[in-house]
Amino acid sequence: MAATPGNENTKDMDHLNHFIQSIAWWKLVPSGLDGMKDLIIDAGADTTVTYVASSCSRDGSFLVAYLPPARTGSITVDMSALKNKAYGYWFDPTSGKYTVIEGSPFKNKGTLPFTPTGVNSNNENDWVLVLTINKRP
Repeated sequence: MAATPGNENTKDMDHLNHFIQSIAWWKLVPSGLDGMKDLIIDAGADTTVTYVASSCSRDGSFLVAYLPPARTGSITVDMSALKNKAYGYWFDPTSGKYTVIEGSPFKNKGTLPFTPTGVNSNNENDWVLVLTINKRP
């Protein structure tokens, strides 16, 4: 049975709800605002359809960056925003699944490029990068 657009939207909202409940979202400070450093150092072309929205907790325990569907390629993250080495995960907003990023944990010094592994489960390019000092997001 083919999924109707309404059913896909409902599943997407369920995944978003699960993701938001899995992080301490109220601790997030947007990149470049309210004293937070610029988190994404190189995101390629900066237009409204490829803009990478990112935030980090003020205590440096986790960082989240959303790569929209029109965006392809890597982003470079300022790892010094994190207070300790960080485990990296790609969150697929269309399936609700996390994938561990090879090489985790990463040092919290300097900058580091991150490249999604390809298209998500809906054959799109949107992903959420999660960097956390905890082993699990």
